[in-house]
Amino acid sequence: MYTRSNARIAMLALSALLILAAGCPPYILPSDHQPGESATYAGIDFVWCPPGGFQMGACPLDGESDSSETPKHKVAIDQGFWISKHEITQAQWESVMGSNPSWFQGAIVSFVDSSNRPVENVSWDEVQSFITTINAANPGSNFRLPSEAEWEYACRARTVTRFYWGEDPFYTRIDDYAWYSDNEGVQTNDVGGKRPNGWNLYDTSGNVWEWVQDWYHEDYTGAPADGSAWENPTGTTRVIRGGSWSSASSCRASARNSELPVYSSNNVGFRLVKDEI
Repeated sequence: MYTRSNARIAMLALSALLILAAGCPPYILPSDHQPGESATYAGIDFVWCPPGGFQMGACPLDGESDSSETPKHKVAIDQGFWISKHEITQAQWESVMGSNPSWFQGAIVSFVDSSNRPVENVSWDEVQSFITTINAANPGSNFRLPSEAEWEYACRARTVTRFYWGEDPFYTRIDDYAWYSDNEGVQTNDVGGKRPNGWNLYDTSGNVWEWVQDWYHEDYTGAPADGSAWENPTGTTRVIRGGSWSSASSCRASARNSELPVYSSNNVGFRLVKDEI
């Protein structure tokens, strides 16, 4: 019998086929490193994202997406980059800044060790201060936030589905890959506790939202095609990606949100990028 459940699966499968048929399947270009290759800089583990291209935005038939995730568009990233394997942790933040602003520490988590949980309760502006400080302590490193396109490219790791592990229309596999409202106790968890994507990145779905460099735009009309951060001289909010310990649907690879640069919350953190020198 053809049920609504079967129809949803069929629509999502068709969506992935449409992306491939559109003439721009994800691709990578040759580089000096292998996709997912590991390196450590300033005590932070990074993985390599090769140059390449993909289609950015929501799967056309994904009923849980919204207009801000459209139109789906081609992005070509000419330069590979290193991206932190995990969200920046409380310990890493404290080692650079000398204090820990996170909500989920101490009595809030019954005094269990929270040092390996993602740092949260940090604004975009505060993240910029962290970046300035860590770059000053490590000359030539040039750490920065990823652009929104770099973030999604790294999250997808050459996949075209709603999640990097597949369409998962009924969220039957999400527990293996993401911390979210139904499996984490409405709080953050240690980074790296779930399965990584194909390039060995952890927690790009769930745990905490992640700041990226871009100003927020209502949709992707006119977005840069080269993967650079999208500027906006009159912008008021910055983009966050990746979902958090809240809803499962916000863990989709194309899901996006925005907040003021001064905003901080116990479900927003970040990860770093380092360009190849």
